[in-house]
Amino acid sequence: MSTQTYESSSLRRWALQVNECGRFSPEQVQLVWMLAVSVNDRWESDVSIDRLSADAGMSVDEVRHHLEVLRENNVVSWFARVCGEWVSTPFTLNRSFPKPAVR
Repeated sequence: MSTQTYESSSLRRWALQVNECGRFSPEQVQLVWMLAVSVNDRWESDVSIDRLSADAGMSVDEVRHHLEVLRENNVVSWFARVCGEWVSTPFTLNRSFPKPAVR
């Protein structure tokens, strides 16, 4: 998936805001940037954890841990509740960070 031009500057500002908040490790910021360059116009990324692991030079468990920290801090999600059931979704960046995502 590729980012549309009009989204590029807002994605860049968003990723800088995540970085500058000072709450995240360099590895977590790296994953944020990797996800940001792979999103579509709905800020969803179809990249896999295995791909993130290989590209970032981290183990799958390390990537999962860092993504969980990012999820807990309202940066990214990959599950949604549909009819009361949790369903896996593409990685979705939270445009309203640091506030919870608007559903």
